Amino acid sequence: RTRGWGSGVVGTLLLQLLFLATASAQFRGGTINWEPIAEGSNTVRFTVRSAWVRSAGTYVRLQNNYPTPVTGYQPKVGDMVKVQGIETPKFLVSTGFEEYLELKVTKNSELCDGVPGCNLPHDPAHWTWDSTNWFEGVSTYEVTLPSRDVTYVAELQGCCRMAAMAISENNCIRPRDGKGVVQLCNSPYLLRATVQLSHAPPPVSFIPHFVPHAWDEDTGTGNSTVKGLILPIVAAVSFYRAASKVVETSPIVSWPDVILDNRADATGSLAATALGIGASGEFLKPVPVSAVGGGGGGGAARQLLMASGIMQEETVMDLNALPVFTAPPRVMVSAAKTGRMVRMLKNAKHHIKLFAGVTCGGEPVDEVMPGADICEGGAAPSGAPAFGSVLVPAGLTVTISDACEFSGVAPHDAANLLEWGVVRKTLDNVVGAAAVCYPLTAAEAAAARTFRAVQAAAQCTVPQGSQCTTDYATIQPIWQSLRVFYSTASDGFEQAVLSMDAGAFLANGNYPVVLQVASPGSSTTTIEFVLNIMTTPSNHLKLQTPMNDFGGSRLEIPTGFGGQLQWALTGFGPNGELIFNNVDETTFGPAAAQPLSMYADPRDPGNEKWDVEWTPCTRSAGMYYYCLNVVAKQSPGHEWAPMSCVRMRVVEDLAPRIRFYAAADAAKRDMTHYQLFMGQRLEVVADAFDNARDEISFLGVTQIDTNTGDSIRARLQYEYQLVKGEKRSMPRLVEPGIPPWLSLAIAAPSSSPGAGKSRAARMVSYVANRAHSGLEFKVCFMAGDSISACKDLQSASERCITVKVRRCKYSMSAGEDFVHVAGLFEVNWLQLFSLNPLYSTPESATTAASTVISIGHSYTVQHGDTLSDILRSMGSTTDHVRLLNADLARQRLPEATAALPVGMEICIVPNSCAANM
Repeated sequence: RTRGWGSGVVGTLLLQLLFLATASAQFRGGTINWEPIAEGSNTVRFTVRSAWVRSAGTYVRLQNNYPTPVTGYQPKVGDMVKVQGIETPKFLVSTGFEEYLELKVTKNSELCDGVPGCNLPHDPAHWTWDSTNWFEGVSTYEVTLPSRDVTYVAELQGCCRMAAMAISENNCIRPRDGKGVVQLCNSPYLLRATVQLSHAPPPVSFIPHFVPHAWDEDTGTGNSTVKGLILPIVAAVSFYRAASKVVETSPIVSWPDVILDNRADATGSLAATALGIGASGEFLKPVPVSAVGGGGGGGAARQLLMASGIMQEETVMDLNALPVFTAPPRVMVSAAKTGRMVRMLKNAKHHIKLFAGVTCGGEPVDEVMPGADICEGGAAPSGAPAFGSVLVPAGLTVTISDACEFSGVAPHDAANLLEWGVVRKTLDNVVGAAAVCYPLTAAEAAAARTFRAVQAAAQCTVPQGSQCTTDYATIQPIWQSLRVFYSTASDGFEQAVLSMDAGAFLANGNYPVVLQVASPGSSTTTIEFVLNIMTTPSNHLKLQTPMNDFGGSRLEIPTGFGGQLQWALTGFGPNGELIFNNVDETTFGPAAAQPLSMYADPRDPGNEKWDVEWTPCTRSAGMYYYCLNVVAKQSPGHEWAPMSCVRMRVVEDLAPRIRFYAAADAAKRDMTHYQLFMGQRLEVVADAFDNARDEISFLGVTQIDTNTGDSIRARLQYEYQLVKGEKRSMPRLVEPGIPPWLSLAIAAPSSSPGAGKSRAARMVSYVANRAHSGLEFKVCFMAGDSISACKDLQSASERCITVKVRRCKYSMSAGEDFVHVAGLFEVNWLQLFSLNPLYSTPESATTAASTVISIGHSYTVQHGDTLSDILRSMGSTTDHVRLLNADLARQRLPEATAALPVGMEICIVPNSCAANM
């Protein structure tokens, strides 16, 4: 069995019609990506993006799944196309799956001079016939993999790449032309991806299939500038199909359902007043309180309370209005195998054979695909090696590595995620005419894991006349001329940058470039594109969108809100023609990000612009690049502007954040639990806010719960509103009335200064009166945002504050004395004096702003205690105990003879004269 091949059966190919290709399909570039169709599934969906020269090759339109040849046919957007060629492209997976390439055309160049969407065929007489005559398509395949631990291979194989570049009248290359290539002309192409379900999918490429670039100029992505070509690639975990949404608790999806569900919980004697109706039927108005930003009393007495009674643990909310950006892992890139990759599938003549002896005699003990390893499931083999020699096919150079680079995962600190092992031996038979046997020492065989392989790059003859200024035959091969380094943007994002190797020279013209890419823990894939090298271009695309509107480091677009980009073309002559080529939706074709509208206006000479508006929805959250090319007709010929890209992050529009802070706290520290004494005042600001593009549509009270057994709930009211141009019945939150007994008031919403509509605040004012000893209550607020293009109902979040009043403690204000306090709590001032022996002047009024005294003893319920037992032993009465213990209100008062919960605290004032000791 050849390593890397599964046990699947080769699929039967049903070809309705066969065509003999009269010309080779002209391949320009592409890539392969994959993802499981569902979490945990062994079925993988492969997506192959490929681009082709429309004026060359044979393309047959599929109608009702049948090839329908039409003379002069040129693919257009929406067509299903079969690609024919000298070697018809085929997609293969090492399970045995294979199919000839059929694709849906997702983009094509337009003969419209800057008017998008016309979708017209090209005219051979038009100047764009050679320059921009291309189309792009997407093919998808679903393949079930037998094992989750085996590394499989997927490849797109075919022939041929583009022909040699166009030749001018003096038999010299036209370096500004978009058609043809300088090297690897008419050579077979190969795209490859590895697949192991225990690994993450490979990185996602936004590189267009044609990239104009000038080495002598800086390039940027709107957030950083470097010398070299920034490669627009992101790790799969950052792309929208895998991007994490919200880390904290999900926002309320349907807030009206929450309100309706909570209504069933309304209970208690106070709940009857929730509609604002008093005992005599009069409407009860809330007590006016100070506006937001006013001072608050009792700040010294407030402290954090983690849990007690009805209270929950401290509620934590991420107070960032948008998900926090975390720089994704680096994408490792290599261009070293451009034009030298070896087919792994269906190419037995290139399999590497391992033999037991040192002379390659007898039957091989193992057979390895070029580039594969001998590690089952990524684990190195154990025991002594079973081979002592390697038979290397003609035309290959095999490098033996001591790491499981094909099926394993690179160490997190590896300098190279693609080839991280130590080279143990190099076996060079690249110029050989026959297979060559190479003996291995015992140490070399024991260390052997991966058999890297490359082949000789295809030669390309470019005709040159005597008047040509460059001899293209002497130019260094592309795979020796390029290197990759990494640049860190201001927000921590590491970008791979393609540059020219020191001392290398590549003349102006088109060069195929193949990149191998991987990120930590991911599988690998390849990306091929045509690099158009130019020198000192006169045309430039300049991004006009200011990045400082988005944090100064990247473009961020909240879902549901439009993001706008604008480029201006500089250096363009007044009488030329333009073709804009946007390449935003790449790897995943029509499933990826697509602007809702695009507008290019070349009709204003000297003020040519490209505007993009995009309103992404939640499913599009993730990292993207938007890249733009433009070619301008000039006299003579035409010229491309270097490619310009913007890195942008689509972030999920979170439900509003709600923060609570004491009004007297200048630092506005978020706190949801408060504690105070009777006689003190508490003022807390409920502050709801959202991202600057959104607005707070409501901030209301949804529920009030107390440890007196009361649960008060809000209700809904439906009203007709104009939403998205139509009249709809929409819910409105109706807050509950607050019972006067609570001494609680909540001010109407007000916007914070300078915050616009994206912020709203309400002041919560509470006074702990004499009946609130031991009272605990919770007040919940709900904040909703606006209805956007992506949703028909506001997203809402709910958060609560809890307040506890200390039992048996009262805070005297300036001017109060023991006589006054004794009257409040229906005790004798001498009893208060005995409870507070350190208070030396009971007959005098206090001058301090807050003096905390005890107004009773705190008794801890013991096993078997009943209320009647405690009252009898302390000489107190039921009414007095209820006055000093709010949680022993009538609706929660147990039978006098029922045992109380062990550990319960009760405030009580003993009366020795009435006590039954």
